[in-house]
Amino acid sequence: GYPASEAHGMLVEALVPEYLKERHRAGLARYEETGRGAYVESEEYLELPAVRKDGEEISVELSLNPMDLKDGEGGASGRYVLAVLRDVTRRKRAEEELGRYAAEVADLYNNAPCGYHSLDEEGTFIAINDTELAWLGYARDELVGRKKFSDILTEGSLRTFLENFPRFKERGWIRDLEFELVRKDGTAMWALLSATAIKDAEGNFVASRSTFVDITDRKLAEEARAALAAIVESSDDAIIAKTLEGTITSWNRGAENIYGYSAGEVKGNPITILVPPDRPNEIPAILEKVGKGERVEHYETERVGKDGGRVHVSITVSPIRDSAGDIVGASTVARDITEHRRAEEEIRRLNEELEGRVAERTARLAERESQLKALVGKLVAAQEEERRSVAYEIHDGLTQVAIAAHQHLQ
Repeated sequence: GYPASEAHGMLVEALVPEYLKERHRAGLARYEETGRGAYVESEEYLELPAVRKDGEEISVELSLNPMDLKDGEGGASGRYVLAVLRDVTRRKRAEEELGRYAAEVADLYNNAPCGYHSLDEEGTFIAINDTELAWLGYARDELVGRKKFSDILTEGSLRTFLENFPRFKERGWIRDLEFELVRKDGTAMWALLSATAIKDAEGNFVASRSTFVDITDRKLAEEARAALAAIVESSDDAIIAKTLEGTITSWNRGAENIYGYSAGEVKGNPITILVPPDRPNEIPAILEKVGKGERVEHYETERVGKDGGRVHVSITVSPIRDSAGDIVGASTVARDITEHRRAEEEIRRLNEELEGRVAERTARLAERESQLKALVGKLVAAQEEERRSVAYEIHDGLTQVAIAAHQHLQ
């Protein structure tokens, strides 16, 4: 920014930023004393900051070459330096911008919410991001150049990899392959992998670019759902899901056995097809409670099967919530207690019959007891009468004997 007339005779120090002036002065003193300097006659251009006349700091590329002038040459003598400068501010800013962009890309690569890795032709890791390393529990130098992807797969997933890796190298892409891997600590994780191939100009495989998504939680949830579905399907109880409006959305084999309808016949229909006509308010009352988050437990009622027959059931109804915790439906577990009720009725009938028989037997025993008491009374009376009769006869006989004896004595 200086014109030549202004620059002539000006100290070069004016072009040096304030924070480098001390180093600049020390370098000049050393050169004046020894004729040598750290940057003089360097084979490479030096990149240094410089200050323009307007105070703006720029980047320059600098080359320094010594000039040893003798007395009389141009009226000057002593040590001089020929400095060649090139303004590289734009290039420097572009490089800095590129550096920032590269840092952002590296940060995005390493800290992405999914894993990234690259494999060579043999399937060996040649690059891997921090996210995937954290999931697997390895340090970068434990995998890159040391282990193959196949080394950390379970036996079942190893077969999948060996079948698909040659096909991938030939075709150039794969989508959504599931692999079960073994972490460094020995635990298992599941991942969903997609990849594209990098090939050279001749079409030869060079490396893979793979995305790696942790689906362990999803797989565990799927296994849990599968186990739960198996339990539900094999249960003897009727397990039914319905909306809060009462529309049937799920129907297990137990429900089919109890009510006679197949799942295809009832899904999409109102749950009221199972309710007897004399219980019109029962379902609305239950769904109202469930909608408030309440449970209905062990409620004994009647339902109507496909054949029109009534079924005695004990039901428990619970709210169904979505992932946000909102109540979106109701699940019903119904147990057929028809036989139980029949058994109760039979027991009640037998008890009543037994009580009747006991009462009848008791009445008969009471009657016989009364008859026996009457008979005993008669017997006792007869005995008493007989004793009196015998006493009279004895008394009369003794009287006659006494009279006869008296007469005889006289």
